[in-house]
Order: sequence, then structure tokens, then C-alpha cells
Amino acid sequence: MQKKNRKFLIYGILGIIVLVVTYFGIGFLKGSQLFKDTSEYFVYYDRVDGLNTSSLVLVNGYKIGKVSKIQLLPDKDCKLLVTLELQNDYPIPDSSVATIVSTDLMGTKGIEMKFSESKTFHKAGDFLIGKTQENLKDQISAEVLPVKKAVEDLMVEITDVINIVSGVFNEDTRQNLEESFASLRNSLVHLEHSVGRLDNIMAKETDDIVDILANVKTLSDSLAASSDEINNFISNISTFSDTLTALNLTKTVNEINSVVTKVNDVVDKVNRGEGTLGELIKDNTLALQIENAAMDLDKLLTDIRVHPKKYINLSVFGGKSYYVTDEGYLSDKDLERMKKQQEKDLEDTEKELQKEMKAETKTGLYFAIQILSSPNKADLTSREFKSHTDVFEIHNEGRYRYFIYPHSNPKYTNTHLKSAKDEFPDAFPVAIEKGNVITYDEGRSKYTGK
Repeated sequence: MQKKNRKFLIYGILGIIVLVVTYFGIGFLKGSQLFKDTSEYFVYYDRVDGLNTSSLVLVNGYKIGKVSKIQLLPDKDCKLLVTLELQNDYPIPDSSVATIVSTDLMGTKGIEMKFSESKTFHKAGDFLIGKTQENLKDQISAEVLPVKKAVEDLMVEITDVINIVSGVFNEDTRQNLEESFASLRNSLVHLEHSVGRLDNIMAKETDDIVDILANVKTLSDSLAASSDEINNFISNISTFSDTLTALNLTKTVNEINSVVTKVNDVVDKVNRGEGTLGELIKDNTLALQIENAAMDLDKLLTDIRVHPKKYINLSVFGGKSYYVTDEGYLSDKDLERMKKQQEKDLEDTEKELQKEMKAETKTGLYFAIQILSSPNKADLTSREFKSHTDVFEIHNEGRYRYFIYPHSNPKYTNTHLKSAKDEFPDAFPVAIEKGNVITYDEGRSKYTGK
């Protein structure tokens, strides 16, 4: 009886061992890390394009983990939540991007991690930035479609050319061409006969041509001998022309004298102060008034450049002021004054933002778009923030984080995120509770109470 019980005990132990080996064997075949410490991270995707559980997560082609779970979220516009199981040996820097790519020519999908240069790292359970790469089919289609279109157009043109050539070189056209070549050959024969006859004529009439050239030379000699008479004739013509010119010149001078007399009369009246023009010249009151007005206008423009908020104040989304001025016209002293004014405006804007954030929600929870994280404090007036005056700063854990678009309702987050990514491609949403930065999903859960 004892032997029988021992036999059943051995069978039970062997069964348990088989089940354990089978469980871990299946996990190993799926790519699970049996003896390595791992952590889970989450990524949202609009589409996964063939990504499966157990798909590899790579960094420069080296495996650091796998996809452990894929969930479809109908309540979030059918987005896909992908869970990544990554080895703890490789910390993930902030703002790293998880891109779905094809890992081979057969189209097997995996996730390629592109690490950022950030010195801070994600914690287990954080959400990473997701991106989908175009698949091989889309890339080939994008490259081949223009070539296919060009080939089709070329085939149409070749067909048109062949039809034109076939129409031109039909039987009638070929017959006409043969007749044309025959006519051309006959014309060349006639031309050759004509040239022969011309040669004969030139040979027979050579003496006459020589006589004609001799007569031309004699005529040229006669013109040379009569050059003095020709010069006298030209001189007579010039004298006659001068006479005509003198007659017209006299009349012109008389008219000019009349005009000069009238001008002198006008100048005399101006000198005596008569008429409007004379009053302007005699009295310099108007000139002094114009000069004073120009000086006042110059002072006004200078004051507008130095103190633009006295004249231009645009209120946009919550009372924050924006102004524009051309710094190229300001002196060093004015530039320093304007710099101090901008710093004061930024301090006032930051105070207003803090007041708005406290007033927006009683729990101290609100949402924003993070655009920069740095170990060093940044200048809020620098061009790095692209003229945004709603930038605010939170300093914790030894880093300075900068945010824009604070808002209390998460339904506006996507709209603000799209606007921010046009200027800051690495921007992502976060939640802020009582001055501490938490993940966007955690803040949204607290907001909805789910």
C-alpha cells in the first residue's frame, strides 16, 4: 500500500515539473526574459500595422525587450495601447520615441527605440512617445507611382508618333516622295546645263566686260577732277541753309526776350511780398511751425519704440499682452530699458498665470504641454521659446521644466498639443497637481474620477 502511494506521489511530482517546464518553455518561445529583471512601459498608437505580442523592441538592432500586450481602446477614439516589457539594464531617457518599423524584408514588425539626449529617465509605468514608420509597400508605391505615370505618358506619346509616321509614310506619300526626288534630279540636270551655258557666255563676252570696267574707271577719274566744283556746290547749299537758320533764330530770340520780361515781373512781385508765393517767402512762420511739428513727431515715435505698451496693448486669451517693436532703431540705452521692461512683463505674466492656475480648479490639478526639460535655468525672453509669453517654469528633482498652454479641462489637450508640435516637435502633454508634474493619464484619471 505504501509502495502504491509512493508511486502516485512520484507521478504527481513529475506532472508538476512537466507543467512548470511547459509554462516557462512557452514563455521562453514567446521571447519572455525568464531570469532578467524587466519593467513595463506604455505607448499609444493610432495604428500598429501588423505589430504582435512578442514582437521585438530594438535599439540600433539590439534587443532590449518585447511587446507583451496590445489593447484596443474604443473609448479613446479606437487608439491602441501597447505594453512594452523592457530590461531594467537599459534606462529610457525622457522624450525617447518608440517607432514601429519593419525589421526585415518580409515585413516583420518591431519597435525601434530612439533614445533622446536627456539626462533624466522614465520610470516604470511611464508613457512613451509613439510613432509609426511607413511600411515597405507604401514606400515602394510612393517611388514607383511617379515612374509608372511617366512611362504611361511616354507610351501615349510613342503611340501618337507611330500613328503620325504611319500616316505620313503611306503608299500615296511614298509615291509622292519618289516623284519629288525624280523632279529634283531633273532640276539639278537643268541647273548643270544652265551653268555650262553661263560659262560659255562669260567666255564669249569677256572683252565686253573688260570695256565696261574701263568705262567705270574713266567716270571715277572725271569725278575726282571735278571735286573743286562739287565742293563749291556744297558750300552754296550750306550758305543758303545758314540764311534760313538766321531768319528763324531772330524770331526765336524775340520770343525769349518777351518771356524773360514776364518772368522778371513775377519775381519783382514775389520780392515785394505780393501774392501767396510772396507771403510764403517773406514770412517764415509756416516753416517754423512745420519744423516744430516734425520735432514733436520724432519725439512721439521714439517714445512709442521705447514704451510700446503705452500705445499698443493687445489682450489675447486671458489678458496677456503682446507688443512688437523694431529694435534696430533703438540706442543701447533704450535697448537696456526695453530689456528690463520685458523681464518685468514676463514676471507679471508668470504671476497672472499662477493666479489663473489656482483659480481654475480647487484641487490644484491642471494640464499643460511640456516643451523643454533642462538641468540649467533658461531665459524666458530668448528666441528658443519662439515669442511665447505664456511659458512657465517648474523646478524639481534638479531640473527645470518649461510648459505652455495651461488648461483645466483635458478635452482641450489634443488641440493644444497639435499647435505646440508645429513649433516644438518633441512636445508632450503632462498633468500638474499642486506644483508637481505627473503623467497625463494619471492626471486625467484624477480629473474624471475613474
